[in-house]
Amino acid sequence: AQSGNLKGSLLSLGKARIRLWKAETIRFGVHSAIACSDVYRSMELFWAARMEALLAAHTTMRSREALNEYPLEAAEATIRMAWLELALGRVAPFLAWHQLCWAQAGHLRSLGFDVDKYADDLMNQDAFLGCIFLNQTSDVLQTFLPLSDTLKKLNLHASRWALLYALGQIGSIRDELPAEL
Repeated sequence: AQSGNLKGSLLSLGKARIRLWKAETIRFGVHSAIACSDVYRSMELFWAARMEALLAAHTTMRSREALNEYPLEAAEATIRMAWLELALGRVAPFLAWHQLCWAQAGHLRSLGFDVDKYADDLMNQDAFLGCIFLNQTSDVLQTFLPLSDTLKKLNLHASRWALLYALGQIGSIRDELPAEL
């Protein structure tokens, strides 16, 4: 029964999104695309969810004017894109979206918005990526080893330490941790 409700919701949201994709109602169209993304995600249709979130991200960030007009929507779309890339196991695209999320948080902060929720989401993404690393086979982990320095530069410490731990490089982690821990 729930699947039928979700499909009905998705159908209604999709129709609304199409009708709202006009200059005067584009903000509502973006909200509809984000909602469609959420419904697809709840149905575990991650590629479809990604396409809806990508549509919202593109629309809200296609120009400086759009980014200034839709800063909250751009941040929501960007965070969803990062989460969806993680759900799909696409590490490189995740890293790009994650960095864009930090830029969006800075933009929102400069506009006077509270960004604590976004910062929490970004830290959770770091931990989630670490979980992905911890659940890989040793052969797959070896392919991620070159990412170690990139993760450090991007301040993704939890995922970096998880990667190093999974690779058995405990000494490297100890060397990086503050002495008081």
